[in-house]
Amino acid sequence: MPALISLKHPLLSLPASRWLLTALAFGSIFLATSLFARHLYQQQQLERQTRFSVDAALVTVEIRDRLRYHAQFLQILRAFVSSTPRLDHSRWQHFSQQQDIHTHLPELQAYGYLPAVAPEAVERFIAQARRELNQPDYRIFPSGRPLRFPVLYISPLAGTNLRGLGYDPTSDPVRREAMEHARDEAAVSMTRRLQLFSDRDSPLCPGIELYLPLYAENQPTGTVAERQQALRGYVFAAFRISDLMQTLNYIHNPALALQIFDDQGFESQKGGQQLTLLHDTQPERPPVLKETLQEERELSFGSRTWLLRFVGASPPAWLAWQNPVSISLIAGGGLATLAAILLWTLTTQGQRAQAQAQDMTRALEKSEQRFRLAAEGANDGIWYRDFCTGNTYFSERVIRLLGYTGSSIEQSDDFFLRRLHPDDIPRRRQALETHLKQRAPYDLEVRMKRADGHWQWFNIKGQATWDAQGQPLLMAGSLSDIDARKLAEIELHQHRDRLQELVEERTELLEIALKDAREAGRAKSEFLANMSHELRTPLHAMLGFASMGLGKSEGNEKIHRYFERIEQSAERLLTLVNDLLDLARLEARKMEITPSFQDVLPILQQVVSELDPLLQKKQLQVTIEQHCASTMAFADTPRFAQVLNNLLSNAIRFSPAGGCIRFIFSTTEIPRGRRNSDQGRMSALTLVVEDQGPGIPADELEVIFDKFAQSSRTRTGAGGSGLGLAICREIMAAHRGRIHAEIRAEGGARLIVSLPNADNNPPREENPP
Repeated sequence: MPALISLKHPLLSLPASRWLLTALAFGSIFLATSLFARHLYQQQQLERQTRFSVDAALVTVEIRDRLRYHAQFLQILRAFVSSTPRLDHSRWQHFSQQQDIHTHLPELQAYGYLPAVAPEAVERFIAQARRELNQPDYRIFPSGRPLRFPVLYISPLAGTNLRGLGYDPTSDPVRREAMEHARDEAAVSMTRRLQLFSDRDSPLCPGIELYLPLYAENQPTGTVAERQQALRGYVFAAFRISDLMQTLNYIHNPALALQIFDDQGFESQKGGQQLTLLHDTQPERPPVLKETLQEERELSFGSRTWLLRFVGASPPAWLAWQNPVSISLIAGGGLATLAAILLWTLTTQGQRAQAQAQDMTRALEKSEQRFRLAAEGANDGIWYRDFCTGNTYFSERVIRLLGYTGSSIEQSDDFFLRRLHPDDIPRRRQALETHLKQRAPYDLEVRMKRADGHWQWFNIKGQATWDAQGQPLLMAGSLSDIDARKLAEIELHQHRDRLQELVEERTELLEIALKDAREAGRAKSEFLANMSHELRTPLHAMLGFASMGLGKSEGNEKIHRYFERIEQSAERLLTLVNDLLDLARLEARKMEITPSFQDVLPILQQVVSELDPLLQKKQLQVTIEQHCASTMAFADTPRFAQVLNNLLSNAIRFSPAGGCIRFIFSTTEIPRGRRNSDQGRMSALTLVVEDQGPGIPADELEVIFDKFAQSSRTRTGAGGSGLGLAICREIMAAHRGRIHAEIRAEGGARLIVSLPNADNNPPREENPP
């Protein structure tokens, strides 16, 4: 039987035969066309599914990368805070200005530092923060937490971010949950969906906050309990989810919709629990059809698990002119119809079908070319690997990052392996096996040899797809150049190590200096104790013999004058020795001073009475004025009398003959305690001593209280040794009081002493043994 029936065959002259042949030709061609359309539809669906999976994988990798960039920034921020010995607002501002956040992390709304503040340190912390930040209204809110973590530094410090100054995130259960997890795990922790503090006027803008703990140095952090004990604060970053999605490159694909759900511990294979919608890229899209592509992926980061639900565009209609399947069916139907009418059109229609197949092949090639162009246009290199065929593809960017050209490499996995550093090959193999078997994130940093032989750091990321049996089908990812960042991290570690060495050296030098100072103080005390005894013995002898000489030289005026000078010089020298010894005992806290609550007016009257001969000699008048209800105060009688004696002696010495010396009692307030950290004020009794002498220059009001220092207006006059006022200041400090000098407008000087009075009842400051 011939394979091809000729058009002149006699059977064709029969009507039944012609209809039978027409039906046979029509049915054969239509069946072949249907089978071809089915195959084309399957190929189209496979290509669509593959492209959809690749797009979903790229979006998943991009989201994970953005979150990890935030985690890396928090690591850098923690390293800065930990390595800065005395962190203050100026250093924080300098660091913030050096970070190009708007370029690298444009979605970042705010980042900052949360120090741990104990309950007993709250008031001191607030006062210091107000001074440092120049924010008089700074406070910690809300109240009620025992241990607080207020926002001390925040950047950018502008706009609605100012609302966050002083806010304690532990007052919010959502934030507190993330902070406690970060503290216990010593890693970055991400909150659930929340409203940023800066967006409290915009409730429809959900946000996310990341926290990273800081621990005290030289404290163990091996266990959860040790990390809780060593916690000293947090660094944090906050951003809106919508801003994060705007930074993604592949999310702007109109054929791909994404919904992000959050669920604590969600696992899709276990059913999950109630999910919380975080973001929807196309909230107004039509209902999902049965044949619409859908895919779910899990993304774990910072103790949270996100469910990424991808929805593809609706499949093209069967009768759409743009659909190659419908085109093939229509063309096949037309071909079958024409074949049934005219048999000679069978060959012509076959040629047209072949041309149509070539057109569809070219369309597939163009589609693949568009994908390659998109990969080459990305900033990072793109690669993918087909586990079914074993094919591997590298974008042009990957090839250029490694210093090669497209024609000089082979598209295979061995190209990667031959250029990996030997120390990084086991890590890469382990990461790949873990990702394919356990579906853990594929993200590692490796060193690769460039074409010029130089080793360079790269970051490799990837995401695979699996079939229903769990076998990997396709894996796609990116290659990023991180050489500059790695070098910066190494330099930062070296700087931190060098800073630690400098601190240890400085501490050792301070300990040596402290030891030398203590030895010098002990040697000085021993020297003064010995010298006081050695000097007093001959001085008393000189005074004794001078007194005898004065008694026996009454008739000889010249000899009598000599003995007077000897006696005066010995008395001055004895006074100087006593002052030196008193000063040494006061500085070493060896002099016993026991203030008691008493009336100091009789002490003043007693001192005036003792110095009455000197007052009479210069014809000086003393007046005592009382501008307060009581002259009661805490005072040690002999030591306070010593202060008054010194002040009155100086006033007598510098006052002109016939002048007046005034004592004025009043009340005032003085700082509580002698340390800078002491806060508050207390009531005190003030005694002012005024004279009419040469006065004190304004620039010497504090100098006169130094040892062996005198005013420039009295150095060549009747000045003393320069120890009296220094002793007075030490005695008043032991009384928890004050002494200072002022200029008298009418001429002369004003010396003011202040003693705590009964209203405060200050405790006696004990002298160390």
